[in-house]
Amino acid sequence: MPNRNDYQPSMPWQLIGNGPKNDTFHTSSLQFHTNVVVFNHGLEELTTASRIYNAMLAKSDSPRCINGILATKSFSMQLAQSYLELSSALKQIASVGLTTLHALTQTSEKYINVIGMTLLPSLVKTTCWAPNQVVPSHYHNWLGERRIALNLCQQFPITWPDLTLKSNPIGHDWIANPDRLLLELQQQPANTKALVRLSTISAKCWLEHLSIDTLTALEPLFHLDRKSHRSKNWWLFNHEASFEIARIQYTLAWCQQSLLLST
Repeated sequence: MPNRNDYQPSMPWQLIGNGPKNDTFHTSSLQFHTNVVVFNHGLEELTTASRIYNAMLAKSDSPRCINGILATKSFSMQLAQSYLELSSALKQIASVGLTTLHALTQTSEKYINVIGMTLLPSLVKTTCWAPNQVVPSHYHNWLGERRIALNLCQQFPITWPDLTLKSNPIGHDWIANPDRLLLELQQQPANTKALVRLSTISAKCWLEHLSIDTLTALEPLFHLDRKSHRSKNWWLFNHEASFEIARIQYTLAWCQQSLLLST
């Protein structure tokens, strides 16, 4: 493993995702900073930043830093190691953002600021996608990534405002064992009516029936398996159902956050 003292910039690391940012964010102030990290093809004007490609773009078995001060053999080794560890823990390939964050926590003691990254893209499958088409973001275990990210934020000096969900999910219905009912829907293809009801359940109701372990067991319901040509998660292929499962995902992410931050 690389030495944690290998990467000690004078200022905190700035990890800048490709998601939405607040109105105060401007790249001009970061133009000449070397301790900035960007991903894939985003923010191409930041030419001095360390740019990290995901495994597909890098055409390799793991993410790779293609330029910047992190484009070193030792950091490449740590990226690969973090990618393997996270993918094993998630039972799914890890995103380049979470992989990079994990790698930095293992190689630097400096503060890390994360901007423009929520690890919760919507699961809604819009009508521009055909029913048999797969949305690429559905191949990531986002609930699992948030679980790991929230734990990292409690262990290391990380500032990540966008990770914390601000709005309490709206819900009103109250039923027993919603987690069991959600699991049973895998055996009920096209039962959108039941899915709609589950999407109206309040976070308070879910929390009455969830623990971190039971919530972790639900994570496979919200992503696809790259190794399989078939999936029981029919809601990820149906336009209407994907809207409902996206609401449930947000509610469970809120519950996950509540459970992890209360311990």
